[in-house]
Amino acid sequence: MVINGLGPGYDTPCWPEMEPIGEIPEVAHTYAYFDGNYAIMNEDNLMMGECTNGASYEPRNVTAEEASESGKHIRLFYSSELSRVALERCRTAREAIHLVGELIDEYGYYSERETLLVADENEECVFEIPALPSETDHSAWVAQRIGDGEAFVAANEFRIRDVPSRVRLFSRDVGPGVN
Repeated sequence: MVINGLGPGYDTPCWPEMEPIGEIPEVAHTYAYFDGNYAIMNEDNLMMGECTNGASYEPRNVTAEEASESGKHIRLFYSSELSRVALERCRTAREAIHLVGELIDEYGYYSERETLLVADENEECVFEIPALPSETDHSAWVAQRIGDGEAFVAANEFRIRDVPSRVRLFSRDVGPGVN
């Protein structure tokens, strides 16, 4: 993202400044975080990593205005923005999973399939996202906790294989991975 107002290092002279494609409501308090191509870690040691997965369907973003004119679902978020908003607004991996899922459900997801690795001092999770070609089920996501003493390898393909038809996810009842 190239937006001069974000701070030093974001004003890259070789790329044109980008226009925002949409907005979400502001919150009362945000946390500071380290940023790269994706958000990395915030002041409460909530961390995120990323792994891109190949996709046969990669939609472009759809603004609220375009969505209202075309009847398509809004698609405001790419995984890098999801990681930034999560680290700005969350203190724990569990909070980040809830927030990112809610943002995808409400504001949609575009571009490649992605795996986000989300961790705090007590919990590690894998969060996987594909955009879907359907306007009804526009985006899908599934998250899974990594058990104590277990390891996870992100290998440029989705790794969560077993998704029951009804999932109890972090005390939130969701459908079959499609939201």
